[in-house]
Amino acid sequence: MGFFQKLKQGLFKSKSNISDKVDELVENTRVIDDDFYEELTDILLLSDVGVKASTEIIDELRSRIEDKKVKDAATAREMFKELLTEEMNIPRPALHWPMVMFVVGVNGVGKTTTVGKLALRFQ
Repeated sequence: MGFFQKLKQGLFKSKSNISDKVDELVENTRVIDDDFYEELTDILLLSDVGVKASTEIIDELRSRIEDKKVKDAATAREMFKELLTEEMNIPRPALHWPMVMFVVGVNGVGKTTTVGKLALRFQ
């Protein structure tokens, strides 16, 4: 198996892992409360989304759920997916090639994960 195939497989596992955890949370949630939001925040943080982004996403989700008076977790999951899609669809400046990126950080902060995500985007 080549390098890019391994990378693609690893990124698929990450995506699948997030999706599986959210699905499990939805199945086990009877009512949308602070525990639901806390658990969802933990899922985002463990997926290297980052504290600031996770907080903003959860705050926006909470606001939308309260505005629409959503009671069931399945609808909340769909709203969560829509919100994540919106967050990923931001305008990006044109890139100029060739380009060099320098990734720096202490052990365990997600450098490899970030490089994998960048590789997928530049694919």
